[in-house]
Amino acid sequence: MQKSTKAPDIDEEKIEKLIQNEFVAVIDKDIEKKLKEIGYYKKVVRGEVKCAVCGKTITLDNISLIIPYNGEYLFICDDFKCYVEALERWT
Repeated sequence: MQKSTKAPDIDEEKIEKLIQNEFVAVIDKDIEKKLKEIGYYKKVVRGEVKCAVCGKTITLDNISLIIPYNGEYLFICDDFKCYVEALERWT
């Protein structure tokens, strides 16, 4: 049996909500600066931050989203399933 390689559809409205809610899609060149601004750089480097969806340890190399949520931040790893789940849960 062959697995489907089709990516799940992502609703344009959800993308717009991400932008309006100031979710941070991570771009390599600014990740360290952004983490320092929000006070999470050392926590990420020490391996203390987990993906809010799957629980994988967040590193400088695997962050895909940083989501402001209830006065804190949720971090999402680079697994596409986690990214989609985050869009569904927090938008």
